[in-house]
Amino acid sequence: MAGEFEHHFRRTIPGDIDSVRRRLSDVLESSGYIVIGDAPIQGKRKRVKSIWTSMVLDYEVTLTIALKPISPASTLATFERTLRTCIPWARA
Repeated sequence: MAGEFEHHFRRTIPGDIDSVRRRLSDVLESSGYIVIGDAPIQGKRKRVKSIWTSMVLDYEVTLTIALKPISPASTLATFERTLRTCIPWARA
């Protein structure tokens, strides 16, 4: 049994598009994501498995962030997060 769940949201972030892109990429990398693209920003985080807990880190996550300048001082960021779940004992 496997599943895929998507979550979308938008935020206005202060700063021009280039500075917002750099800051978001830095935050993703410091959060354990591998940044694989920058227009749009794409990051992937591999599944972190623990035998002691079951939480959101147990899933592979792909994050895409599209940026659109609203003004010289602000940028609209649209986030799309996809979680892929897989229950290993349910595989054929």
